[in-house]
Amino acid sequence: MKHQNSAGRTKRIWIVVAVLSALVLLFPIGFTTAYLTDKVTASKTSGGTGRWCSVPNPKQHPNVYRLKEFPRYSDAKEGTENPFSANPGFIIVPVVNTNGEFAPTDGSGAGTAGSRDLSVRLWSCDATSQSTNSSIKVTGWRATGSATPYWLSEKSAGFAGQRLDPTRGFGLELAKLHVRGTSRLTGGLQHLTGSDRQLYTWILSSNRTKTDLSADPDCLTNLCVINIKEVPSFQQAFKNDTGGAGAPSNSVEYSGQSYWNDSGDLSPNNPRNVRMTSYSGARRPPFAQGQRPTSTDGRQIQWVVMEWWGSTAPSDDMVAEVVLR
Repeated sequence: MKHQNSAGRTKRIWIVVAVLSALVLLFPIGFTTAYLTDKVTASKTSGGTGRWCSVPNPKQHPNVYRLKEFPRYSDAKEGTENPFSANPGFIIVPVVNTNGEFAPTDGSGAGTAGSRDLSVRLWSCDATSQSTNSSIKVTGWRATGSATPYWLSEKSAGFAGQRLDPTRGFGLELAKLHVRGTSRLTGGLQHLTGSDRQLYTWILSSNRTKTDLSADPDCLTNLCVINIKEVPSFQQAFKNDTGGAGAPSNSVEYSGQSYWNDSGDLSPNNPRNVRMTSYSGARRPPFAQGQRPTSTDGRQIQWVVMEWWGSTAPSDDMVAEVVLR
């Protein structure tokens, strides 16, 4: 009898192992921070009980960036010249159209040939972190000036794994443009004037939200001043689980647009998608200090700046995916 009980327990153990193995097979490959929602966690997502919710895995996809892992900066730490009064999480990434490394993680629009449009897709599952107390801003920029670029530690091979130091040199120029706008303006206007206007790509800025994906800043004439200030809260930018595992329904995609033409000149009253041509530069990562990609053409390289700040920290599942499709 004792032997039969032992055999029964062994059988039950193998059944549990088989069930767990089946669940592992159902787990979305290439995705992380997945939740099988139960009665306790279902209130955090609109997906309902017994649903997977997942986001792309930055370890498998270098073009995916976890907000929680962004380095934090402050004026007190970095010096008053730096525009980090809100103690933000902040990264700057060089984006180029090469080798498909910025291809969408779900395979939509994948491939390496031809020109591709720049966008950023925000993913999340847990609605409890999507507060109105924190904000996110994403912009893109053509190369500016001749300031020296300084690099932080490489996160992975390729362009997607590079991080420009935002506290000095070229990175500081971009950080100031992203946060403050044209430096000669006063009063915290956060506007762009003059030649700065044809450097700017709005992605998640200038009044963009998940309910207004096509918002464009006004620029009707060559005398226009472009507003870069209005940015969304987490709640206004992210979309929690409304679909199946890895489905775009728990993400929001923001297209990069600009008022500059293919020659790099201002083209007012004509917002256009930022279409990236195949990168033809000879210089590629890893970059030594002082080195940069060999092109200043905004169709060859975009410097994408991503920033968050506020009293509610992002949860593990809040990630930004930089996409060329």
